Amino acid sequence: MQYGPFEEDYVEENYRYTEAETGRRYRRGDLTAAKPGGDVSYEWHGAKPYKGRYWAYSRENMDRMLAEGRIEFRKTGMPVFKRYLDEQPGVPLQDVWTDIRLHAGSGERLGYPTQKPEALLERIIAASSNEGDIVLDPFCGCGTTVAVAERMGRKWIGMDISPTAMRVIRRRMNRDHVYDFRIDGMPETADDLRKLEHFEFQNWVIDVLHGKHSPRKVGDMGIDGFSFFELDPIQVKQVERVGRETVDTFETAVRRAGNQKGYIVAFGFTGGAWDEVARAKSASHPLEIGLVTVADLLDNPLDSPLRANLPDMTRGLLELARTAAAKASFRQEPPRRKAEELAASLEAVPIGGVEDD
Repeated sequence: MQYGPFEEDYVEENYRYTEAETGRRYRRGDLTAAKPGGDVSYEWHGAKPYKGRYWAYSRENMDRMLAEGRIEFRKTGMPVFKRYLDEQPGVPLQDVWTDIRLHAGSGERLGYPTQKPEALLERIIAASSNEGDIVLDPFCGCGTTVAVAERMGRKWIGMDISPTAMRVIRRRMNRDHVYDFRIDGMPETADDLRKLEHFEFQNWVIDVLHGKHSPRKVGDMGIDGFSFFELDPIQVKQVERVGRETVDTFETAVRRAGNQKGYIVAFGFTGGAWDEVARAKSASHPLEIGLVTVADLLDNPLDSPLRANLPDMTRGLLELARTAAAKASFRQEPPRRKAEELAASLEAVPIGGVEDD
């Protein structure tokens, strides 16, 4: 049985007394019963049970409760039992729960639009599973279910169609110092990235660069995010070859934003795009634009040295990303472990997959 808190008006009406010594609220309870059981008709401290009723406790228990401070006397001399508010479990939960909310300023918030309060998942998991059971969330979003399940000693499986959600969950679990899990189905190749929805691809790029996402998804003047620390504009294009016109338009957006440098990330660039970059750099008001390929992002993971032949601006952007990763309070990638090692661990239940037999 789970309980929720009492409503304030119920407390005010029923727990009207406050113990002077401790500040504890309490209500008075009857010490008599309708049926006898043993010697329960005695006189105690000058009082006897009401007519037709009996003491609910033996003389010895009444003496003990008085010594413990659990009994006080009415003005009439009739003893009553003190039922403390802080000893009551609360109201048995029904089908509608109105006592749990995720407030706007809550430290739990991750910016995920459908995020649920951890207290809600704690209640659901406690009511429906035991420690060591497997909890499944097939639409796990930002990972509240799997984070709470881990904390409550459950094994877990989480699924979501969004790679962005998986990265949010990884960061969330790592912040809780949980690393013993794996994520299946994340994009690992250029072909994988080509298949992503546009905004998923955009999120992947900005996250890999540890940049700041643009607050606007549309009408953003071609600026999809900003580089770490320097906050230079980044435009993400999910196309095979970016041409001169795109670079020219981005140049205008960068100047309008008041920056002297910006980056475009795409699968490739035409010769005209590179010519436009050179023109912008040699203009009377020079502007640096870095053309960064998806291959450069894939070929330079955080746990490997940067390639020697990278363009200067690409190298600088990736070095900023590594600085951001080093300052982060979570591990970017879970430890590289073999499948059989994960399967041997009771806690190794992956997101988006099943445990190995």
